[in-house]
Amino acid sequence: MIAYRCFGMIGVILSGISTFFDEIANTKGKAAVSGRQQSVYTMGFLQGLGGILFYIGIIALFPKSFIFFYLLLTILHRMIEFILYI
Repeated sequence: MIAYRCFGMIGVILSGISTFFDEIANTKGKAAVSGRQQSVYTMGFLQGLGGILFYIGIIALFPKSFIFFYLLLTILHRMIEFILYI
């Protein structure tokens, strides 16, 4: 029971850490784009890849704290269909 209380807020903590590193990456990326060292598209790709790798690493470190709901995919699919058919 104590372990559950300690890891109950791990999602909030991980989101905060992710946001911190995302802001650092955005700052460095904007500096590289304004200095003509990379294109906007390269910056976007690298930021997306970095975020995906970060969350895959967290899932690998804490596999029991990651909960995936298959129902969410169905809901997202319905929302996308609704938006596209409007």
